[in-house]
Amino acid sequence: MVSKFIGVFTSEPYTHASIAFDEGLSPLYSFARLGKYPLPSGFRLEFTNAGYYKEHSGIPCAVYSLETDEEAFEQARRLVEAMCNEPARYRYNVLGLALCKLNIAWHRDHYYFCSEFVSFILSTAKCTELPKDPSLMRPCDFMRINQLHIEFEGTMSELANRCSTSKSVMFNA
Repeated sequence: MVSKFIGVFTSEPYTHASIAFDEGLSPLYSFARLGKYPLPSGFRLEFTNAGYYKEHSGIPCAVYSLETDEEAFEQARRLVEAMCNEPARYRYNVLGLALCKLNIAWHRDHYYFCSEFVSFILSTAKCTELPKDPSLMRPCDFMRINQLHIEFEGTMSELANRCSTSKSVMFNA
């Protein structure tokens, strides 16, 4: 429901962002709903072939890859691992999402919306320079970063089928 609302409100083709560190994109890390309903939301692991994505396999998606040095990659992975160790510490940034639409940068420790989280990880680990503050990044903004390369565009079911044969590390946005 939240994603559909965002899509109608923004007219953008993609309304969610996740990040992965292995060639099978499993798991994807993000900030999203924690259960069946939009709230509560927070830090979570997502899987292309299970849960919400399996139930809604026709959802359009795109996968982008980013080449980065080993140090930046490991730093990004460590940042996410630290979050995995204390998931209850992190919350969904509902207010930040609204302020993003108003183009007002706003940071609140341990609170993220999906694209803010991915942006925070990429920026903090110095994987790439972002065109704007992480709190202002939307999922479609990743499409405009020259260092990111499109690897896949299709549906979640097509992606789930492809993940088992993928040979490169990808960031999903």
